[in-house]
Amino acid sequence: MSIALHGYYWLRRFFPAHQLTPLVQAYRRVSNVWKYGDRWFPNCIAIEISAHCNRRCTYCPQSVAPTPRQFIADDTFFKIVERMQEMDWTGGVEFNFYNEPLLVKDLEEYVAHVRNKLPRAYPRVSTNGDLLTEERFLKLRAAGITYVHVSRHQNIKPEWDERINALLKKYPQYISMVDMKDKAFSNRGGLVSDGVTYQDLSGGCTLPSGSLVISLEGNYLYCCCDFKKENVMGNVW
Repeated sequence: MSIALHGYYWLRRFFPAHQLTPLVQAYRRVSNVWKYGDRWFPNCIAIEISAHCNRRCTYCPQSVAPTPRQFIADDTFFKIVERMQEMDWTGGVEFNFYNEPLLVKDLEEYVAHVRNKLPRAYPRVSTNGDLLTEERFLKLRAAGITYVHVSRHQNIKPEWDERINALLKKYPQYISMVDMKDKAFSNRGGLVSDGVTYQDLSGGCTLPSGSLVISLEGNYLYCCCDFKKENVMGNVW
């Protein structure tokens, strides 16, 4: 494990993850300049380990064109990580693309593989929280997850709030939550329209410099809003 990651874990004992975000971003930009000559090199790689979600939020294309239950092939996942090894990846690693990663029973094994092969990377999980329990969280932590980001979506039951709030109170260094009712959304390339407060992207979008998406087919996608995965710029194979 790298000195930087050791330092990150040490700081997480005293500060919630979101308070460390500016420090982590500054470190990654300096690291990007040193390694790649480009401060805006993507600081996160999102791997689509499954193409399925249990929710149908109106601001997500899953509400109008839900994807079938499909999972990444192990050899494709291993090849993705191998490619990341080739570039000595030290940024974030996520496991989502319009899916719910906690539906994947082998998620902990994928996390452990990333931690083993990319010891300086920061594996993390973004989830709708429906399946997040303390037992599952502790398994993810044991596998090597550094951070769990929970999104509070529509039609939440009291049980959800009680469970997630208890986790937030007990593990503030490792779990954060955002309420999606307070967020603005794009129309996902025209795929959704109802009940959405649209973002103004007339000045351009900076998300490609933040995260690179790799589909479960192993394709590099230009855009994180390319739900249909139509614009491909290469493949890990």
